[in-house]
Amino acid sequence: MLSEIRKKVNQTDHDIPEKLLHEDFFRNAAEDPVRIAVAQRDGNGEYEYFTYGMIADKALRYSSQLKKKGFKPGDIVAVVIEKSAEYISAIMGILAAGCTYLPMSSSVPDERRKFICEKANISGAVTSEENKVFFEKLNIKTITPSEAETSEAEESYTEIPVASSAYIIFTSGTTGTPKGVEIQHYAAHNTIADINERFGVSRNDAVFAVSEIDFDLSVYDVFGLLSVGGKVVISDRGMKKEAGLWKTFMAHENVTVWNSVPMLFEMLICADTENEAAGKLKLAMVSGDWVYPSLVNKFREKNSSARMIALGGATEASIWSNYFDAGNNTDPDWKSVPYGVPLYNQKYRIVKEDLTDCEDNEPGEILIGGKGLAKGYINSPDLTSERFITDSGERWYRTGDKGMYWPDGNIEFLGRLDDQVKFGGFRVELGEITGKLLAHESVKNAHSVMVQNSTRQYLASVVVEANDGSKCVPEILSTESDNTDILAAQKQVNGFVIKKILGIEDCSIRVNIDDHFTSLGFVPEHRNLYDYWIESLKNDGIIKLEDGIITAGDRFDITPDKEVYEAFKEIIEKADFIADILKGTRDKADMLKDEVLSPEKLSAQEPGILKSIDIIADRINDKYDDDGMNMNIAFTGARTGLLAKYLLEKVSDADVSLTLIDSSEFFIAQAKQNLADEDCSFEIIKEYVPEELRNSFDMVISVNDFHTKEDIPHAVFIIKDMLKKNGTAFVTDLKEMPPVSGITAAVIENGFERFTEENRPVSKNPIVPPEKMCEYFADAGFRKVTCRTIEKSVFMFIEASEKNINEALSVNALKYYLSGQLPEYMVPEKIIFLDKIPLNKNGKADKDKITELVSEENNIELVPPKTETEKKIAELWKEILCVKEVGINQSFFQAGGDSLLATHLLTVVKKQYDIELSLKEMYNDPTLEAIAASIDEKLAENNDDDTEFGEI
Repeated sequence: MLSEIRKKVNQTDHDIPEKLLHEDFFRNAAEDPVRIAVAQRDGNGEYEYFTYGMIADKALRYSSQLKKKGFKPGDIVAVVIEKSAEYISAIMGILAAGCTYLPMSSSVPDERRKFICEKANISGAVTSEENKVFFEKLNIKTITPSEAETSEAEESYTEIPVASSAYIIFTSGTTGTPKGVEIQHYAAHNTIADINERFGVSRNDAVFAVSEIDFDLSVYDVFGLLSVGGKVVISDRGMKKEAGLWKTFMAHENVTVWNSVPMLFEMLICADTENEAAGKLKLAMVSGDWVYPSLVNKFREKNSSARMIALGGATEASIWSNYFDAGNNTDPDWKSVPYGVPLYNQKYRIVKEDLTDCEDNEPGEILIGGKGLAKGYINSPDLTSERFITDSGERWYRTGDKGMYWPDGNIEFLGRLDDQVKFGGFRVELGEITGKLLAHESVKNAHSVMVQNSTRQYLASVVVEANDGSKCVPEILSTESDNTDILAAQKQVNGFVIKKILGIEDCSIRVNIDDHFTSLGFVPEHRNLYDYWIESLKNDGIIKLEDGIITAGDRFDITPDKEVYEAFKEIIEKADFIADILKGTRDKADMLKDEVLSPEKLSAQEPGILKSIDIIADRINDKYDDDGMNMNIAFTGARTGLLAKYLLEKVSDADVSLTLIDSSEFFIAQAKQNLADEDCSFEIIKEYVPEELRNSFDMVISVNDFHTKEDIPHAVFIIKDMLKKNGTAFVTDLKEMPPVSGITAAVIENGFERFTEENRPVSKNPIVPPEKMCEYFADAGFRKVTCRTIEKSVFMFIEASEKNINEALSVNALKYYLSGQLPEYMVPEKIIFLDKIPLNKNGKADKDKITELVSEENNIELVPPKTETEKKIAELWKEILCVKEVGINQSFFQAGGDSLLATHLLTVVKKQYDIELSLKEMYNDPTLEAIAASIDEKLAENNDDDTEFGEI
């Protein structure tokens, strides 16, 4: 028998007119076309604005182009455009044509993208020129932004029934196969209208659109605000997970509405130290994951007047179906903030396995009913009938979530039914472990998983340590250096050598860029490097590039003068060596062994680097002279130990225990050989610092290594986590790009393709300016950060000291704390410390990545190779990775490989088997078994191609 309170909270009937999802946007555009609809950053990071009239005009051009190409109401059209004003115009245009839009992130792997296209049976795609070819290969019609621009705008949108499908969003299924949720116009509009009415969202509001386009929170970001005349402020790809950039943009645009998963909101709050953004919010909505009381309290410290709302539901029920107003107080004893009660025209049940309703405080499966329910899963009738059921004459969606009703009518979310694990005979809620960790005053964030392999299972947690919240102001002592002559000389050499490699030596040159690349005989995988070089020559005025045609530039005749030529003679004479790499007759890894081009050996000859090591040695010797005590010192990014050996020579009189650290077993094995006569330790550190090395070094040194890291804040964290509380970090790194790196490092890095606007101020440039680098150290929690330029060089020298923590948090301390909060069997066996919780693209904790991090390699049962190819590849792995044993179930990268060693492996494979395997293929499935299978498959294809057919 249901309680009266439960019946009452489910009496949610409310008069919300049924409308098309885009209807109110076009009304607003007609009434106030000059009102700002979208704010975003352009390619240079400058702010740009789009009015309602501009968005509507482009949308109606898309609609016109769709109709011109034969699209009809009800057709499904994929949208593969970066989140932007253009994206919003595209989806509005698709809807205006009466079609259904299917958002697809441009980062979706091709295999998954192909599956989605085929599963949804899409009629076409609105996409960029860059992605157009993919769809054309599948015989799918495409429309590009430029095509739409040339079309004449329709007068208005096409009227269709409100029961028509508005959008389809593919979510990850529990089986691993994506499933497409099909949502009608009236269903999505019901949720959006409810939220806007209930929380007073109006034309005076602006939302920060931080969610990915194929995550349904983004549906509210766009239609929620644009349906009331508000503004959408777009977090672009360059801001991805960069909360420091969010707060600045939010403050500039007076953002009043936040909408994201809890983890992203916590990132904003932590980054917003000056309360520039959080303090201006009037509404903060968090959903999609556990909402812990600690998050509410952190927000309240910054903003006591805003409404903080926890929402819940499912993509299958039109974004959200329930809410809870967190108010000003939360109960610290709560495991998490409650789910709350249903939204308008929606309802909830908590049921047992036989679908009978649970009593109050009795856990069961959460069912959602009402107006928000999806049509089902596109072209998946069996799955639809399994998850969307009819019971007692009403349609319900089985969420797979677990919850229970409180006597007051609120629902408590208890996690996924599949998130409750069976461990040691006990049922364990992983969320409960995480909740207790978050309640510890020195824990900023955490997540827990159960690891299961062929030999055993264990509980594990990842933890982000809290600091005291203080942030120092870095002291920039000097950033200028008299290096004009050095840069000018290197520029001459760079341009001269690139011209030679590319055969651009005749001033009458006039050639198409694609034809030129083909004529050089370079392998396709080096096209990025070629394009990088062409851009470099163009920027230096050596060539011109107009409409894809290369011609001579004003500085075409660049030639090093005699003194410069002699200084760089050895590098200049390596032009043919480098060209051979691009032709595939040499391996990039050969550069590592080369006496001239080896990055490490070049570093050892660089005066700026040697000067910085001299400075570090002076600091070590001075400290030893002052207190006469042993110093525990780590040298990170040690590679083969060449620079560490130079340091040891300079501090031979001091009592130093030196540990060489690198992320690669390959380099550490060589370092052990090179420093066999020295009393050193050697360690591998990849994504986190092992507990025995945390808080244990007096000094940590990094020389010419930071610019090679994709994630520099993470590299700073690794150094900080190794240091004792009052330890000091010494970091030497490039402050500007030396031109000669264009023919050395750029070759190894394939035109610096790893460095994008997501991880660098300028794409295809690994350099981070001194001010930004210092900011990373200040953000990480050092109390003192100074930076100076090494004279007559392109290097900066950073000194960071004193961690802003009260007391270092250890694994043992956390386990002791948990033992007083949880049963013994629930205390995690393994705990590691990270700088941030790994997130998936929707901002939720990435369980797969976390499980991978806490998995113990020693516990992986290596499956021996069986086929001849597997056996041969296994031998190659052992040689390249310097390991004794490998298994076909091992990942090349988990076994110690990196992108450079992977390239070396692929080069050897090409030589031995005469087949091409791409780095992308290897990253998609880097297990030995998969690589061997790919080789066998390509060999079989080659054999088929060699077969001749004739008439009998």
